[in-house]
This record gives sequence, C-alpha cells and structure tokens, in this order.
Amino acid sequence: MATTNKSIDVASARFRSTVFPATVKANGTSIPIFGLAFDAGTDEAAFFAFRATGYGSGNLTLTIHWYADTATTNSVVWGASIGAITAGTDTTDVEAKSLATENTTTTAARTSAQALQTTDITISNLDSIANGDLLLLRLRRVGSNGSDTMSGDAIAVALTLSYSDS
Repeated sequence: MATTNKSIDVASARFRSTVFPATVKANGTSIPIFGLAFDAGTDEAAFFAFRATGYGSGNLTLTIHWYADTATTNSVVWGASIGAITAGTDTTDVEAKSLATENTTTTAARTSAQALQTTDITISNLDSIANGDLLLLRLRRVGSNGSDTMSGDAIAVALTLSYSDS
C-alpha cells in the first residue's frame, strides 16, 4: 500500500453561525498569505467536506501548517474529528450527522512569531470510513481546556490529510 496525501485548501472552510475562526489575509513582502485565525481561549471550529478517494485502511493523519501570529511561547491544542457518509447505503440524515470522538494534539509555539510549523493529529476515531465516502472534517483550536496556553491567534494556512490507499 502507498500513502494518499490530500491537500485541503483552508479557503474552502465552512462555518457554523457562531464561534468560528476569522479569515485573514496578510499581504506579506512578496506574496499574500491567507489563513484561518483561531483565537486563544475560544473553541473555534472550521469544517471541510470532500471524498475519501482511494482510502484503504487505518488511521488518518491530519497535518496542520500554521503559525503563531504574535506568540513565541506556550502551547496550542488542536483537535480534529470526522464523520463518514456512504452514499446510497447510510440511512443517516445528512443534516443530522454526528462526528466521531475528537482526537487532539498539543504543540509548542516556535520561538519566532510568524514562523511556519506543522502539527500532526492522528485521527483514530474513524466513523466506519470506507473508500469513496463523503468525509466531513472538523478542525478546531481547543482553547478552553486549560492545556492551550498560547496567547494570540494560531493561523492555519494549509492542511494535508494522509492515509493508506486501496
């Protein structure tokens, strides 16, 4: 088996009506940078929908490419959860679909503000995912659990989902 790496554009995020990250664009010196700014101390979430094309088996790994807007100390807690829907088979109401239990990872801020870093979350609560399923992904900064101690925004600029293919 090989590994499938699926790039997820943060600009494709969907949001609930309350408690969501701000979309930000920094002009940068040479190129504009777009991202989702997750606040400190708040549980903000972004949602993504796509097909699990070529999924074979095993856990998923979500890699978050992000930077701290101003902070150079302490840690961020990221969380990810999925819901999988098999078209033509599942009888679950799409609008009432629940997500599997969230997996979380804590990452220390870099000592230089705005330096890009990555965080990997192993998603082991798979909601019976199968090849070709519609996959609903929630990404959130778990800001109110006490372990997230980094002040300021954590800005997600890209996501990559990896899994073993069929």
